[in-house]
Amino acid sequence: MRYGIRFGFAFALGLALVVVAFIGTGCAKSPPYSPWRVDQQQFHQTIKTIALAPITLPESLDDPDAVRAEFESLIEAKLREGGLVIVPPEEVGEIWDREMDAVGGFYDPATGKRDEAKYHTVRQNTLSELRETCRADAVMWTFIQVVEAEWSGTTATWDGTTDSVKSRGRQMKEALPFAMMGVSVSYSGSVGALSLIVTVEDCHDTVLYNNRGGIQVIARFLNGDPIPVPASEILTNAERNAASVDIALNPLIGKSPPED
Repeated sequence: MRYGIRFGFAFALGLALVVVAFIGTGCAKSPPYSPWRVDQQQFHQTIKTIALAPITLPESLDDPDAVRAEFESLIEAKLREGGLVIVPPEEVGEIWDREMDAVGGFYDPATGKRDEAKYHTVRQNTLSELRETCRADAVMWTFIQVVEAEWSGTTATWDGTTDSVKSRGRQMKEALPFAMMGVSVSYSGSVGALSLIVTVEDCHDTVLYNNRGGIQVIARFLNGDPIPVPASEILTNAERNAASVDIALNPLIGKSPPED
C-alpha cells in the first residue's frame, strides 16, 4: 500500500524535544477544550458516512504496518460504535493515489518541496470522488504527532492522559531544596510525547471536529538527564493506544471522556 497522504512530521527519537525548566509558580486554568467546530446536533443529523483516510505515522517505527493496522481497527470500531458508516482507509488511499498519479505527483523531485497547487487539486478531486462515488458525508484525517507534554515531579500530563517521566528502575530527583529562601522548587518542564490527532472535515473542506488523545512520552529522566524511550517501546502498549482513541473520539460519538 503506497498512500501518498503525508504531512511530514519529523520523528527523531534521539532528538525529541525535551525542555527542562525549573518552575515555582502556578498558571491560571484554561477553559475546557471543545473539539467541535459545528453544532453537535447538526453534525449527527447530517453526517452518517465517514471516509477514513489512512493514518499518517511517525517515521522510524519498528513495525509501522502493525501500528497502522492496530490504530485503524480501533478507530473504525469506535466510529461504528457511534452508528457511523465507514469508507475504509484502503479505499480512500487508492482514490488519493490515483488522483496524485493523475497530476504526476505533487513533490518536486529536485527540492522535495510540495507543489501547493497540485496538492490542492489532488485533495479537492479526492473529496469530490468520496462524496460522489462513495456517498461520504465527511472525511476523517488521522495522524500521530510529536507534541510537547508538560511534566511536574515525575508525571507528564497532556491531551487527556498522563505518563511517568521517571526512568524505569532508577529514582529521579523530585525536588530541589532551596534552603536559602526556605522553599522547595519542584522539577518541572516539558518533554516530547506522542498524540493521536483527529480532524473531521466535510467533503467541501470545512472542519467539523478536531481532537487529540495523548499516547505516551518519548523520553524519560535519569538523575535529571533526558533518556529517549527505546524504539521497541514506541506505540507498542495496546492499552495506551486504545485509550488515545477513546480520548480523541468519545466526544464525537456522544460518550463521556474516559476517566483517569
